[in-house]
Parts: sequence; C-alpha cells; structure tokens
Amino acid sequence: MITKAISKRVSLVALTALGAGLLSVVPASAVNNQNAGTTQDAAAAEGRLNIASANSTTGAAVSTDATFSSLRSVGLVNVSDIGGGTNAGTTQTAVMLNTGTLVVYTAATTLNTVASIVVTGGTLSSGLSESATTSAMNAASTVFTMAGDSFGADSTNEMAVAVKPNAGATSMTVQLYTKTSSTTSSMNSTPTQGTLGGQITVSLVTASTAGALSTTYSGLYFYASTTAPSTSGAAPADTTTSGYGATMKAGQLNPILVAVKDAFGNRLTSTSALLQVTATNGARVSIAAPSGTASAGTQSTAFQATSSALADGSLIGVSAPSAAPLTTVVTATYNGTVIGTKTITFVGEVAKITISAPAYIGSLSQSPSLAGGTKGAVVAFADAAGNTVYPVASDAYVPTSGFSTSATSSRAVALSTVPTSSATGYVDWTCGDVASSDNIVATYTNLSGTVITSNAVKVNCAGNAVTYKASMDKASYSPGEIAKLTVSFFDSKGNAANDDYDWNNDMSASSVSTGGGTLVTASSSSDTSALGKATYSIISTQTAGSYQAVVTIPTLNAGIGEAQTVAFTVAAAAGVTNAEVLKSIVALIASINKQIQALQKLILKR
Repeated sequence: MITKAISKRVSLVALTALGAGLLSVVPASAVNNQNAGTTQDAAAAEGRLNIASANSTTGAAVSTDATFSSLRSVGLVNVSDIGGGTNAGTTQTAVMLNTGTLVVYTAATTLNTVASIVVTGGTLSSGLSESATTSAMNAASTVFTMAGDSFGADSTNEMAVAVKPNAGATSMTVQLYTKTSSTTSSMNSTPTQGTLGGQITVSLVTASTAGALSTTYSGLYFYASTTAPSTSGAAPADTTTSGYGATMKAGQLNPILVAVKDAFGNRLTSTSALLQVTATNGARVSIAAPSGTASAGTQSTAFQATSSALADGSLIGVSAPSAAPLTTVVTATYNGTVIGTKTITFVGEVAKITISAPAYIGSLSQSPSLAGGTKGAVVAFADAAGNTVYPVASDAYVPTSGFSTSATSSRAVALSTVPTSSATGYVDWTCGDVASSDNIVATYTNLSGTVITSNAVKVNCAGNAVTYKASMDKASYSPGEIAKLTVSFFDSKGNAANDDYDWNNDMSASSVSTGGGTLVTASSSSDTSALGKATYSIISTQTAGSYQAVVTIPTLNAGIGEAQTVAFTVAAAAGVTNAEVLKSIVALIASINKQIQALQKLILKR
C-alpha cells in the first residue's frame, strides 16, 4: 500500500540527487504539470521536461500523438515537485505502479541545439520526434537524443518518449539535458555534457491508494472568507485574518474550509460519499459547496452528499445561537471517518468592566483627550465567562460607542486608548480648577440593552510642579548595594504635582548626579514623573565614605532657591579587628584553664 512514507522517500531521493550537484542548476520554466489522472494542458517548451499526467484508458501508453494534450501514461499515481506542488522544474517527483509506463515530453529544439532524455533504472522507447530533425537512441535504450532544425521550437513539434521501469526496480530517474553547438551522436554518447533542464525522480510501487481518503492530508482549516473557493489545492494553513479563527465574537460567522484528499494530496471526487459536521454546546453549523457562501445554520448538525457537491473545498459556517459566551468543538466526518476538529470560543457581550488604580495625576482643567491614554488608568472588559472582550469602533458586535460615564462618577471618563489583543486599554478623566481626589465610574451599554457598571477608582488632579525635593530610601548602604533616589514634585498648594507637567523640560541644564556610585540609567529629557515622583537607581561605590546626590532642575529652582542635595553613606565592609582576635584568644585560654582545673579535681577525688 502507498503510505505517507512513500512521499517522504520520493523527496529524500530527489534531495540526494540534488546534493550530487543539481542545486546549482537553474530550474526550467515554472509552468506546472497537472495532477496525476488529469489531462495535461501545459504546452511543450524547449528546455523543460513535462509529464503526461493523464492515464491511458486502454492500458497502453500514448507517446506518438503530435498534440501534447493527447499523450497518456499508464499507472501514474502522483505528480509533484519537491515542495509538494506540481512545478515542472529540475526537482520533480512522481509515484507510479511498477507495471506502468511514464510518458514525458519537451518541445523540439531550435537550430544548433541538441536535447537528450536520459533514464536511470528503466528503458526508453522513442515515441515522437519532429520529422525534419535528426534523432538517435543508444544501444541500451537509456538515452534518446534529438537535434533541432531550422523551423525552430513550437508547441506542435515536440519530442516524447515512453519510459518503462526495469524489473525489480523501486525507483527510476528521468532527466533532460540540452546543449548548443553539439551533435546528436556526441550528446547521445555523453548527455551529461549538456545543461540539466529537468529531472523527475519516480518512486515505483506495487499498489495504489490514490483516490482513497487520507486523514493525514485531510482536515479542517480556519478560512479568511465566507465564500468557499471554486477549487481546492494543497491543504492550507489556518487563516485568522479579518477576525476569523479560534476566538470570535458572539454573532460573528466563523468559516472553516474542508480538505478531503488522498495520500498524495489529490482531492477526492467521489459522488457517493457523505460529509457530516457537528458542533457541541448548542453552536450552529451549515455547509456551503465549493464556490458557495457560508451562512448561519439553525441546527448543530449539517450534512452534504457528494453526489451534489464535492466535500473538498466546501465551507462550514459556525455561529453561536446568542450573545452569551460559548465554546464549541466542531467535528467533520467523511463517510463516517473523522477528518478534523476545531475548537472555537465565541466571546459574549460585555459583563464586567475593571478599572485599575492609575499611576497618573491629572492636570487642572484637563479634558480626557489631553492625557491621550499614555498614563491614564488601565481598563479591561470581559464577558460572563471571563473571556477578554475588545470593543471596536463602529463594530457590529461590541462597538466602542457603548462606553460612557456613569451617573455616579464624580468626573467625566473617556476611553482614550481602546484595548486590543496587542495594546493595553486606558481611560482618562476631566479635572476641575481645584486640586482634588475623586472617584470615577464608567458604564458599557451592550447592543442587547444591558448596562454594565465598572468599579469605582480614586483619581487625583493637581497643579503644575513649582517645587521639588530629593530623598534616598536609606541613610546608609553596603558597597555595591542598589540605592533609590526619589525626586518628588509639588504644586503651589503643596499637593503632589500632576504628571502632565514636563518637569525635565530644560534637561539640557538639568541633571541628576551622585558622588557615591553610578546611576543605572542616566537622567534625560525623556524622563517623566508618575504620581508626582521620579525614581533613579544608584549602584553604590565599593569605597566606604560619605557622599551626596545632587538634583538640579533650573526651571524649578526658583521655588526652592537652590538645587537639591541629599547625603548618604557607604559603610565599610564588615571585618575582624585585632582587638577582637585578642579577645577571642583570651577567652579560649580561660576555657582551657577551666577544663584543666576540673580534671585536677576529678583526679584528687580518686
């Protein structure tokens, strides 16, 4: 029986041949062969070796017809290139019954050009060559050569040969070589002197599973359109663009492409098979035939008889019955054999809004748009099952227009940065003319009419920084210890200053320095504050002593009169002094004396 291993062996044989020097060969034309069993419609071309992919219905090979589309092979099972397609380059592969005959063809060569077809592991019979040309077969029937003529090459003047495998052979190789300014006899004697234009590595088998279902090459694939393709090629990769894939919004239609193929990747064309699809947990399914359009089904099971449409290339439409969250497993069978499953989560409408405590102080009289979401409070949406929900502008399922300020909120709230799968969402708030601390609360109104209210979060508003203060997290550090320097900013009322203020606006004259170590990251014009503070890390020096960190912000120095200086020390590394050593020796001697005295008393008693 033909198994997947055969295809692997075919590729391995071709790769081995390439390793012998063929990788340097430029492939011939990229025109494809056809799949095995299909009428060949690739025109003959000079320097390209094609396979007559249609099988003979009489059991006899046809290699003498002047029309390339009428050529026929016998027992041909599969045609492909080394990458799994059907490109007629220098890396073709084929699978054929060991009792079959392979017919290959190429166009008649132009004047002064000679072409040779060479077989290894089989024999040739010349089927067709242009009458005005010179041709020859070697004595072993392994090389057939033809010289070009003054009429030139065209699609009606081809050379074709029938290739039969040797008895007991498990593979054979067919090659095409061409050379200009050579003779028929010279090329027939040594064809490898020419340029390799095509190579076919043929795997020979005793039986064929062509046309039989292969679960390895069949399956289900997420598809990026609700319109089924008119034809189906090799099994595609899952496509999750345009919002399709394993996670959908309730109400969306999820299309899944069906691939039903044999062990060689050929689509099955049976007219007596049955494609059946089921979905768990109440999800709905439907089946659209190739070229059709998927639709929302009404049941959890759907059927399609292949007498009316092919299973391969059909499209399954999967949908949720309501706006509630739902996870379903979709299973497809072909004549009762499972060919694939897909798990899909339909995310429901918004059931929870969570706003986190902000690391940001707003500026007086700001509107939500001023903060831009870069420092606001993080916001997240979830459905009743805890799945993350991502609102989208003008969305048909969860639009951002559903977000609004709750009537219980002390300040207006805006969804300044919409959350996505790759971006964190933020809300911002308005501030009045006076510094204050207030709660914000948001709501979301679903398309179903349900209103969801967020938690209440405390937010702060304050004026611009007018003063600043520097401090260390400790007074003393060990050598090499990380010290924390914090710069705190205050508005005119003494409140922690807002973070909209560019406190390092004049950084060309501002600096943060220290004599007691090295800043992990130097201060720069991009520094900002969070909740009115900016923090710097200092790697303490290895030398013990007293040091100070200096923070200079000229634009704010007027408020405090001078730069900020904060002192700290680096303590000496712990060690053992001479006095401590002497003290230990005295204690040891005293202990020994006590033990001697105790021993003397014990001896006297005896």
